[in-house]
Amino acid sequence: MVKNLSDAGNGFEELNDFEAAFTEAAQAPTVESLSSRVQELEASLEALRSEIHRLDADLDESRRLNRRAAELLDIVYQELDKRER
Repeated sequence: MVKNLSDAGNGFEELNDFEAAFTEAAQAPTVESLSSRVQELEASLEALRSEIHRLDADLDESRRLNRRAAELLDIVYQELDKRER
């Protein structure tokens, strides 16, 4: 049994092209599915923006703490230098 026109080996290339185009069109997304996908992507984008905002705040806090640690370390080295003299 022939499953599609290309299996027939009968030289109907135009019909084979039509069959391929018809199959592709049948699998094309609908407006509703595209709209749904766009909404999903927008929600994902908003979640990513929120995560970036949180990470940015964490980075600022980390930088602040690193500066404070450097200040304290500088004080410790100054005190050690005083004691060595």
